[in-house]
Amino acid sequence: MIIGSLFHILQSTNGEADGFSSTLGINADSDIYRMHFPGNPVTPGVCIIQACKELMEMHLGRRLFLSRLNQVKFLAVISPAEHSAIRFTFSKITADGNAQYICSAIAEGAGGQTFAKLRLTFGIAAGAALDRRMRATSTCLLIPTYNHASFLRQVLDEALRQCSDIIVVDDGSTDSTPGILSDFSHRIRIITLPRNRGKGYALAQGMKLAAERGFRNAITMDSDGQHSPADLEAFVAAAEAHPGAMLTGARSFRTANMPAGNRFANRFSNFWFTLQTGLRLPDTQCGFRLYPLRHLSRMRIGSRYETELAWLLQLAWKTVRIIPIPISVDYRPAGERPSHYRRGIDFMRISLLNAAMCFAAIFYGYPGMFFRKLRSRK
Repeated sequence: MIIGSLFHILQSTNGEADGFSSTLGINADSDIYRMHFPGNPVTPGVCIIQACKELMEMHLGRRLFLSRLNQVKFLAVISPAEHSAIRFTFSKITADGNAQYICSAIAEGAGGQTFAKLRLTFGIAAGAALDRRMRATSTCLLIPTYNHASFLRQVLDEALRQCSDIIVVDDGSTDSTPGILSDFSHRIRIITLPRNRGKGYALAQGMKLAAERGFRNAITMDSDGQHSPADLEAFVAAAEAHPGAMLTGARSFRTANMPAGNRFANRFSNFWFTLQTGLRLPDTQCGFRLYPLRHLSRMRIGSRYETELAWLLQLAWKTVRIIPIPISVDYRPAGERPSHYRRGIDFMRISLLNAAMCFAAIFYGYPGMFFRKLRSRK
């Protein structure tokens, strides 16, 4: 994204349907200026065109592609040494049956010259179809993150190509995560926790906000690049076919570079889940899931990795249908992607949870499942 790397928003986009304006500040220390005419940097015209597209997407709330560009006039040079901002003014017209926008870009500072005049026609991008389907099923994307700055920007860029309703929970990150999130603050909703509280707590805060905003479903996805936003399509299709179901990602455990410990931990978790519910799932530990939010309002067990397993168990006991969704997964070699899973402590927490849930299954889980199924047959 150009807005966030080369520019930053000084004035929020506003205006009527027939036109709007927005002011972008120039990031003089951007890598683009270091590579584009080093020693005598100027703002590339193609970056202005991309900024127009991104501003239009913010204004219309839809993913777009530039279908036509004509009457392009670059009238002056914008230098980060002389100019501090660019004011974009868009006027809507109709030509050849298509909505078009005439944009004037005026550089502020050094005389306030008009830098460019362009005439642009936009179409709805392919990702917009999935975005519409997510809105039709009242589904948002929820991404908890903690010190994954090296992957977060790419994850958000790819996710925004698919959907526009995104909630990110910064679980007390101490790296450059807050700065990255500020670049996306005009396009996503951000919850910032003052200190690290654990993945389960972060997910609960994000789901609370999602429910308050009227969403019925939340798809959770990790921020470390393991999950692919391209798999959102499979979750949405299953949500359309099975409203109210819990959907959980099912990874292939023959994936290259998958740690042997992950395979063991998943088999261990799958065994206890079957014992406690009578159900079989291929992957009970995947964090790529779709949660039906109305079933989670009273579930607050744990605050870290064990929370996702506890929620899955309780949904099974409520006889909510649980459907596995095959997904891809990207495991990098050890050292390339930091993991916050603490093998000793977190494995012990999950083991203790499993022991407690065995007792809960006997006195609550299985009787509850029996009586719910009995009532459903009447």
